[in-house]
Amino acid sequence: MKKLVLLIVLTVSALCHSFAQVEPTSWRDHLCYRVANSVAIADHKVYCATEQGLFYYDIDDYSLNRLTPIQGLSDLGIGYIAYSQSAEKLVVGYSDGNIDLIDKKGSVINMPDLYEKDLSIAKQLNHINIEGNLAYLSYNFGLTAINLNRSEFTDTYILGENGNYEKVLGSAVYKGKIYAFTQNGILQGDLSNPFLSDRKNWNQVTVIAHPDAKYTSGCVFDNKLLVNCELDDGSVCEVSAFDGEKWTVVIENEPNIKSINSNGNLLVVAKAATVDVLDTKYNVVSSMDDKTGVMGIATDAKTLWYASSYHGLCRLKSGSWTVYFPSGPITSHAYGVVYIGGSLMLAPGGMLATGEGTWFQPDICVYKNDNWATVDSDKIPSSVSNIVGFAGNGNDNHYYASAWRCGLIEVDGDEVRFFNSDNTNNILGNNVAACAFDKDANLWIASSYTSNGLVVKTKDGSWFNFDYTKNFTQVQLNTLTHTSTDDFWLASSRGNGILVWNANATPADGVDDKCLFFVPKNIEGEAFDTRINTIAEDKNGEIWVGSSQGVYVFRSPKKILNGDNFYAQRPQMVVDGYYQDLLGTENVTAIVVDGGNRKWIGTEKHGLFVVSDDGTTQLAQYTKQNSYLLSDNIMSLAWDSDLGWLYIVTDKGLQSVRISSTQRHSEYTNVFAFPNPVEPNYNGYVTIRGLIDESVVKVTDLSGNLVYETISNGGDAFWNLKNMAGDDVATGIYLIHCATADGQHSAVTKVNVVR
Repeated sequence: MKKLVLLIVLTVSALCHSFAQVEPTSWRDHLCYRVANSVAIADHKVYCATEQGLFYYDIDDYSLNRLTPIQGLSDLGIGYIAYSQSAEKLVVGYSDGNIDLIDKKGSVINMPDLYEKDLSIAKQLNHINIEGNLAYLSYNFGLTAINLNRSEFTDTYILGENGNYEKVLGSAVYKGKIYAFTQNGILQGDLSNPFLSDRKNWNQVTVIAHPDAKYTSGCVFDNKLLVNCELDDGSVCEVSAFDGEKWTVVIENEPNIKSINSNGNLLVVAKAATVDVLDTKYNVVSSMDDKTGVMGIATDAKTLWYASSYHGLCRLKSGSWTVYFPSGPITSHAYGVVYIGGSLMLAPGGMLATGEGTWFQPDICVYKNDNWATVDSDKIPSSVSNIVGFAGNGNDNHYYASAWRCGLIEVDGDEVRFFNSDNTNNILGNNVAACAFDKDANLWIASSYTSNGLVVKTKDGSWFNFDYTKNFTQVQLNTLTHTSTDDFWLASSRGNGILVWNANATPADGVDDKCLFFVPKNIEGEAFDTRINTIAEDKNGEIWVGSSQGVYVFRSPKKILNGDNFYAQRPQMVVDGYYQDLLGTENVTAIVVDGGNRKWIGTEKHGLFVVSDDGTTQLAQYTKQNSYLLSDNIMSLAWDSDLGWLYIVTDKGLQSVRISSTQRHSEYTNVFAFPNPVEPNYNGYVTIRGLIDESVVKVTDLSGNLVYETISNGGDAFWNLKNMAGDDVATGIYLIHCATADGQHSAVTKVNVVR
């Protein structure tokens, strides 16, 4: 069943509007647009597909424009794109078999038939060939044809012998025949034959030099069909030309040819790290090196465009080249995020359940003022990778990064320092899982697989380690949380219990420290799941633990180090008339507490949950099906308490959503409303900022008539510019009265609405 979605195009500049123009529940993506795989030229636009998303360069106004599920696409993970001039549609093929068609008005037509079809082979898309109003899509299972005018599949060709699947790497149409390029030669079918779905009506090309070799791509150039053949696993390639009667080798002994393409007058040959442009005599007339990897190519009469595996969209024109990609992190790998000061830090590494790392490059990506920057990787030792987390003390120019299996990185402005066992007298191990500062600016570090897994780097630069973690000897640690009482909570996802300790403000002296290792239990003494992924402290000082079997809470955590009896409990909520444990069967991966003390809880399989401050009421659930969430697998969360952006790491990448809460205030010091004035075409919310949590907010006209009423979450409240009856308000000046529930504190501001 096809569905039609209006595609709203957001340019890069549109994503950089001030926060006054962003309404609650607005979504943004923060994806990497540098790892490109294919390119397509449309009228006045050049589209580029990347590992995570799709964007286009507008030739008329020179803008870059993102296209993601937030703007209407069906998914991420695009395998190939191609454009039909006659149908005026862009074909977007995903690696899972899903297909989108985007017309000239920006509408998206989804064709999920193949995606929903159950096949015993991966639906990997290898190529799209456009022939007028038809698109031929090459998959691992065969070849599929789509009529772009009618937006429907017309046929599927299974080209293996005896009905078996045959991997098709590409196709081309030449003089009424279609040629399918496979790992075992070229298959030819006559398009006038209405029974091409029958494999018997396809013939293998046997008169070519290498009839059984691997053919990867082809095109029509100089009124000939050209095909690329890979020999010796691609280390040697040759291009053959067919004039309708005979095959001739025209390019030989060329290494690593990835694809060939033509604009009619010139032949473009993309190699692993070079693009060559050839004339009709196959002489190179221009060439360009891109050692990061040349992928898909497209040309028009004057310009060569190609997709780079590092530089995004590249243009070669008049001998010079230019790169284009929207702002985003330098890497598509995302594992965790932390908000420090005014910046978001993105960790691209990973920690597997087996204890191994994912070994991604140490690309420390920093997001600030709507721009992405990267710490110079040349300043980090080449042996270091696998960054899994960060710690900062409120200064986003000075912070530390945990490098699992490698050590600790310190970033101090332009200086980068690295620590491991070699330069700390074996005090710090190499398996740094997490780190956090105490209230006196000492850095505490969780170091796995050692008997002295608790390490501190004092503010004067001295190093000490302790054996508090004897219960954690040689185990994998994964979380380290600092609380408002200067306690630290240490845990493992491998089921080894919890350690709580307090250094008593003397980090170099372990004699006066308090610590306790325990297995969390309920009031009846029954043990909770100890495979712990995340620990968070809420606004009331309660400790929320996210485990592989839901959430449990320590309501009185001060009792733990005071020698009192203590226990944890699972919040209970009523579901269908029955009490149920909060997310009792979910693998909870992340917890963030907002300014209103609500909990935002990420899970491995069912997206993002929002629950009340005590956990007894589910307020919302965001999934890929009911929101713009990129994936239901949440890996990490971070919250910008000043502007209210919640940053979400999924297995498909990083995104953010503006939530209706900012940091709560203890008093009314600078209450204001924005935007102010409200312009005639504005359709968003008015934000009232600078509030005490749970303030009663009333909007009145100048005559004192009540127009709207709400209660703040944290430091913000929102007005939808409607009255109590749900009608749009008229032009005028409106007073906004704010007060605490007990009436002890109050403030008034105003906003000018222009209709």
